[in-house]
Amino acid sequence: MEYKINLQYKDRLFCFLFGNEKYKKYALSLYNALNGVDYQDESENRESSNGLLLL
Repeated sequence: MEYKINLQYKDRLFCFLFGNEKYKKYALSLYNALNGVDYQDESENRESSNGLLLL
């Protein structure tokens, strides 16, 4: 039996949680965890160490 893997499943979930304007607090939480900081203001734009812009 051969299985077909949906490689976009995790990508869609990630984009839904962290790319959706409605869930900005999740993106800020991820940014804080990856960069070792504790920002609270979701309205500011920040750039991560790898050059990605997080809104």
